[in-house]
Amino acid sequence: QESLSTLDRLAERGGIDEGFHFLRSHVLGDLDRKDEAAAAMRAYLDLKDPPKPEKAKTKATANS
Repeated sequence: QESLSTLDRLAERGGIDEGFHFLRSHVLGDLDRKDEAAAAMRAYLDLKDPPKPEKAKTKATANS
């Protein structure tokens, strides 16, 4: 829980980047907060490898 509080303080100071989300996902997982951990990991992956416009367009077309 202390690690999560430290990450929250870092976020308040604008320290959010891909590494922040990666670390947060592991801390939340260790606290058995699986849904939040999964969301943090998705945020990490999105920042690490943002979707390419072609893929996003293909997804939008597929959902229409």
